[in-house]
Amino acid sequence: MWTRCAELLVAGLLVLWAGAAVATPSPAAPAAADWARTTLAFADSLLVEADYYRSVTEYKRALFLLPPAAAAGRAHAVVGIGKALYLGNQYLRAAAWLEERNSLFLESPWRAEGLQFLFRARIRAGQPGAALELARAVSGPEADFYRGLALAHLERWPEARQTFDALPGDHAFAVQAALNSDLVRHAEQAGRRSPTAAGLLATIPGAGYLYCGHVRSGISALVVNSVFVFSACQAFRHDQDILGGFLSFLSLTWYSSSIYGSVQAAHRYNRQQRDLYLDQMAF
Repeated sequence: MWTRCAELLVAGLLVLWAGAAVATPSPAAPAAADWARTTLAFADSLLVEADYYRSVTEYKRALFLLPPAAAAGRAHAVVGIGKALYLGNQYLRAAAWLEERNSLFLESPWRAEGLQFLFRARIRAGQPGAALELARAVSGPEADFYRGLALAHLERWPEARQTFDALPGDHAFAVQAALNSDLVRHAEQAGRRSPTAAGLLATIPGAGYLYCGHVRSGISALVVNSVFVFSACQAFRHDQDILGGFLSFLSLTWYSSSIYGSVQAAHRYNRQQRDLYLDQMAF
């Protein structure tokens, strides 16, 4: 009997406890939008700390939590991911991400930053042609400025200079445009080396290298070719035909590689001259 009473007492207490738990209001869970805003702020802090990989994860979490109606927040997350990928040197991924989702930020306060990193990513990825097509497809001050930058990277110097010079003084990128226009002007005037001329000059051993400014390589090519030719002639003179043939083969091989190397030296010289100015251009 006492056992039965104890059981009933315990059951009653449990019922009372359950009722109190149901009746007592629990703290309201934060809404998804609140979580998203907090997540965006956390992602921004990770980006500032250069923790790009984790910031991408947090931006994606915010993008998942935000409702379709939260256009500004979604644009923030999309641009944040593109920016993190760009700063993490993943230029192709950044360009693809931003270009596929540009409709989410083109009509938002994040338009300017989104387009800037999209253009930068295309150019840094070695795709100035794609950046130029994009600049023609969209309008705005960012497109005007990055059109000139894309033309410069395509070595279309006169068009690039004209594009920069056409930007008005009150343009958002007026200072950068003036700097870039000056650099383009110097790039136009910079001396270049003709690969064809280098190859023709290289028929005289070492002359092609000297034309490209590689004095040591030029002297080495002249000396080595001379030694091979002299040695081959001496071998034939002493009836050592096999040795003479072998030395002649080496001489022709070295001679041919010297011509090829001179042509490549001209291309390398031109790339270095181009990069000298492009690397100084304001993005």
